[in-house]
Amino acid sequence: MGKKRVLAMFMAIALAAGMTACGGSADSGSAPALADTQAPEQETGEETAQAEPSGGGESYVIKVGYGTNPGHPIDLGSILFEEEVEAKAKEIGYDVDVQLFPSAQLGSEKEMIEQLQMGTLDMCPTTTGPLGLFNSQYLVFDLPYLFLNYDQADAVLDGEIGTEMLSALEDQNIVGLAWWENGFRELTNNKKPITKPEDLSGLKLRTM
Repeated sequence: MGKKRVLAMFMAIALAAGMTACGGSADSGSAPALADTQAPEQETGEETAQAEPSGGGESYVIKVGYGTNPGHPIDLGSILFEEEVEAKAKEIGYDVDVQLFPSAQLGSEKEMIEQLQMGTLDMCPTTTGPLGLFNSQYLVFDLPYLFLNYDQADAVLDGEIGTEMLSALEDQNIVGLAWWENGFRELTNNKKPITKPEDLSGLKLRTM
């Protein structure tokens, strides 16, 4: 099985596991992918037969690089991803080693995105800023007052527009998996409060 297909399968497993963890007790529809990782026991007379793992013992390495330090939410989420993928893969007969590289060990976000394109890095949680260097559509996220609040941002990014934005990265040989909650940027200055666009008049601001 190709590495991309295996990575996609493990992503589905991890996301399903995440839904189970976030949802508390699992109901009949909370984690369908998890339900398929192992066949239920079947009664055969006095004995109970258990399905054998289907992976065939293949081994895979998934490298995940990111710029934040240990203890940051991205780091904690990556650790959860590592734990869930390795455990669930083992259940179905795969040997998966998820390797985490926090604190920009593999370079800047731009450099890690380039590594994604070259295939030397498998995953990279990144901010939208560097993506604008590869796909100009992502520069829209640098506009001030783009969203009124969290609810509006979630509705847009979790909807059709967000899906189209993720799909647009395929032209750059990148697969956008999902959006990560990272809060809003703020304007800081030593002159006056900024509460509306007109308050920016006359200020010199440094942008990234």
